[in-house]
Amino acid sequence: MNGLDPEPATAGALFTVTAASGESETFTLSAIADDCPEDGGLVLEVAGQPAQAVDLPGTAPYTYSLDLALGSTPHTATATWPDDLEFPGSGEVLLTEWDPPLPVGD
Repeated sequence: MNGLDPEPATAGALFTVTAASGESETFTLSAIADDCPEDGGLVLEVAGQPAQAVDLPGTAPYTYSLDLALGSTPHTATATWPDDLEFPGSGEVLLTEWDPPLPVGD
């Protein structure tokens, strides 16, 4: 994430993937303090694990839910794979609808 204003002093998240069958798996994400790409940037990783592919439960479509805490303020976003791909074939789902909206600068 980029453009957060003010930059959060603390951040963490729960990322849940739910299959069409209702099976789900939740991952705890932690902020990487030294890996922010720029001011107002935030990089999250699965707590205590190196980046890796994950075996997802069930079958597509998958609903992604990110419950993000910026300081003491919770924010939630959801998306569906493959419906919400950044562009066809990209494999990346964008989380753009946040409740409440993320604090961003101009």
